[in-house]
Amino acid sequence: MSVPTLRTARLRLEPLDPGRHAAALHELYAAPEFAAYLASGAHATVQDKADYLRVFEDLPPGLGGWVAQLVDGSADPGRVVGRFSLRPWKHAAPADPPEVGWFLAVDQWGRGLAAEGMRAVLRYAAWQLRLPTVLALVRHDNDRSRVLAQRLGGVVTGQGSWYGSEPSLRYDIALPVVREGRPADRDAVIDLWQRAARRPDGTPAPFIDEEIAEGKLAHGIRRLAHVGDTLVGMAIGQQAVQGVGVGDEPPVPGLLHVSLVATEPAREGWGIGSALLTDVLDRGRAQGFDRAQLWVLEDNPRARGIYERFGFTVTPAHTRVDEAGERVLRYELRL
Repeated sequence: MSVPTLRTARLRLEPLDPGRHAAALHELYAAPEFAAYLASGAHATVQDKADYLRVFEDLPPGLGGWVAQLVDGSADPGRVVGRFSLRPWKHAAPADPPEVGWFLAVDQWGRGLAAEGMRAVLRYAAWQLRLPTVLALVRHDNDRSRVLAQRLGGVVTGQGSWYGSEPSLRYDIALPVVREGRPADRDAVIDLWQRAARRPDGTPAPFIDEEIAEGKLAHGIRRLAHVGDTLVGMAIGQQAVQGVGVGDEPPVPGLLHVSLVATEPAREGWGIGSALLTDVLDRGRAQGFDRAQLWVLEDNPRARGIYERFGFTVTPAHTRVDEAGERVLRYELRL
């Protein structure tokens, strides 16, 4: 199989194997509520299902299918509850992107598992395959899947009877792409920071003025993520100086100062912040930095958890009180 295992909080997406997974998927697809949306109905036998699933055995590198299993700690660990896919659309024109698909056991509907699994697939498509777009084909009467396609950012770009006689809608889903920031991005950066970097109580983070934003975007490692024309994530890495971070003070040799790590709230769960932080740290390492630092609110467990998973550790001797009177912790990572 050419796809990796993907993991989420509640699911393990294992590369699909027709021989091992046909029986479980055959049972899942046989539910009347489920089979109603299949172009040819449920397969008659497990062998029929296995033969059908062999379409996933000869795909271009990086594409394939996954079987979704509940993780340990769930009520039924290891149980197969769905299938996800990323494969060429059989009706595709040369310029068309790959097609994503999802199927989930009927008794798991309404729990958000389809969205959770699809975000894992889209993270893989965006950050490992570097795909700018994927498409999803959803039957016009499949309200649940239409809602999910829209939640994933899908935009209707066509309609046709591609699978069976019932018409389907084509949703194109733009994925994040990363580029270097520049001073002209100042206003978009300020806007994203004010919307994304809110304090735990919902109040805005300290304001970033135009001069600070332009300074952040003038030099160093400036990585911005876009979906279409919309800025959805950012992370900046610059030479650290003595004191809080960057400025006119003497530089601290080998120390990279990381700042403005933020993700569009509506795009949380896409791995944007993690991908950008990885990008900045990798580039910093390649430029000769051997340590990285960043500052984070003490009362921000979500952000602290993300940085700690990267290996950042807090340096208790280096804390400060910010402009709003809240404690801010300094984290450091050896690159």
